[in-house]
Amino acid sequence: MKTLRYLLFVTAVGLSFGQARSTIDLQKTDALLRGSWEFHTYRQRWTIEFETDHTLTIDRQTSKYQIFGDTIAIRSDEGITKYRYKLDNHRLSLTSSDGKTMTYRHKSRGETEELLDGVFYAVPDSNLQDATISFGEADEISTVELIAGSSFDRGVYRVEGDAMLLSFDDGKTDTAQIFERSVNGIVTGFYFNDCLFEKRIREEYASAPLATEPACILYASPPPPPPCPPTTHPIPQPTATSPTAAPSTPPQTVRDFGSRRGNRP
Repeated sequence: MKTLRYLLFVTAVGLSFGQARSTIDLQKTDALLRGSWEFHTYRQRWTIEFETDHTLTIDRQTSKYQIFGDTIAIRSDEGITKYRYKLDNHRLSLTSSDGKTMTYRHKSRGETEELLDGVFYAVPDSNLQDATISFGEADEISTVELIAGSSFDRGVYRVEGDAMLLSFDDGKTDTAQIFERSVNGIVTGFYFNDCLFEKRIREEYASAPLATEPACILYASPPPPPPCPPTTHPIPQPTATSPTAAPSTPPQTVRDFGSRRGNRP
């Protein structure tokens, strides 16, 4: 039922703007929008958090949204509200139908994107074995850097489920697929261009054997030593001898102490 309602929402908004999201490249915009935005005055504060490509929380209320051209359409219990938006670095300006504009500042990046932070290395036996992909942040924006040989690409990224959507500064877009997470949700491995990347220290790969080689090598037992060469001279054999009688013990004179002591003849 929720899916049907969302499809009706997308269809209605798409017809009203004349062109659907699928015909417009908004990959980079989606990545830049991720996270929390804040607008405040001396007495009041408004917040917007873009959680996924279709879900946001505005002033603590979760709603569905869709982007068409330069317009964001937000569906709430009161209906569909449309805003003209302008994204300028770390500022998001929303203009309502009555002409009122509120400019939000980027407060923090997306929590899902933070779980990808770190450096990932291609496994040694891949076609990109020297490639590295780094994920981090710059001024509350989730950034990605790809180094493969002499090529270098920089851009932004976002995470949708197990899909990592990359948008590079030269206009290229690409997708990676998460295949492994730790118990606390941190991403530890993914596939990119049919190559496995893992969050490991480069020195561990340098010392690890390639996947095409056996983990260990079994050697055969050494052969027994050759027999000793024959000698040219016979080895003398010991001759049997008669046992030698033990020497007799000389008789001992027993002295009589004390019986005649002090007696003279």
